[in-house]
Amino acid sequence: MERLYRHPRIIIAVILLITAAFASQFPRMELDNNNFRFVPENDPSRIETEAIDEDFGSQVIILIGLERPFDSIFDSDFLGRVHEFDERLHGMDNIDTVSSIVSTDYITSRGDSIVVEQLVPGDFAGSDEEIEAIKQRVRSWDLYDRTLISDDEKSTQVLVSLDLKTEEAGSTESLAVLDDIRVISGEIFTDGTKVYLAGLPVFSSDINSAMKKDLRTLIPPCRDYGFSYPVLLVPQIHRHRSSAFHGSYCNDLVGRCHAPVRRPPLGSFDRFTGYSGRRGKCIRNTCCYPLSG
Repeated sequence: MERLYRHPRIIIAVILLITAAFASQFPRMELDNNNFRFVPENDPSRIETEAIDEDFGSQVIILIGLERPFDSIFDSDFLGRVHEFDERLHGMDNIDTVSSIVSTDYITSRGDSIVVEQLVPGDFAGSDEEIEAIKQRVRSWDLYDRTLISDDEKSTQVLVSLDLKTEEAGSTESLAVLDDIRVISGEIFTDGTKVYLAGLPVFSSDINSAMKKDLRTLIPPCRDYGFSYPVLLVPQIHRHRSSAFHGSYCNDLVGRCHAPVRRPPLGSFDRFTGYSGRRGKCIRNTCCYPLSG
């Protein structure tokens, strides 16, 4: 160890190289908090989930809640905004299906035939008669209650199914879709509508943001000084160790004693300097006595 501390420049160079090697990988670092990855591949629950994905499609869903605190969702302007929102979501990558009040199917009968059409017709013009007809359609099916609209008719839900596997819920692609949805909803719903997001991608995104915030808070030296922080410590350690071995002045990480301090006999206590005679042990934080003559 004595020989090692006699070459501070080499120590600094080695630390810089090691730190730079790790720092060079920062741009490629990804945070993925999808709990599905922590389940063993041979676990029965994971095997069943993967089988369901194969048979019925993706289970990675983003739920978007739209609330109008002071008005009803059965409004021509609001339904027009939902229609625009629905169309823009359909044009995004990695999105499989979108279910909203303007794109949900409505099953009815005409004569002896069963007819499947959209709940809100494609030629919807926003007249009072058309809005009243949509209300009647919604209320005619219990399936829509508390799934598509709320009881007070002030909230509705949009379900976005991603074209990704469950194990990819926290992937870069999934989080990119979530970010785009946030941007698009902010551009369209500028009429006071409150937007809520839920689902596995939202969960992973919130944890990633919390982890990044915690890292910036808990490791401020790395944030402020980067990889130079550990290097700042080396010269101070070298000065402290060199004075202990060579004598003359005592050093530590706080300051320097500008007068030689004699070493007290082993096992004794020097009342003047306040240092114990134990080899290498400091009582005070200002400086340490030399270990040699």
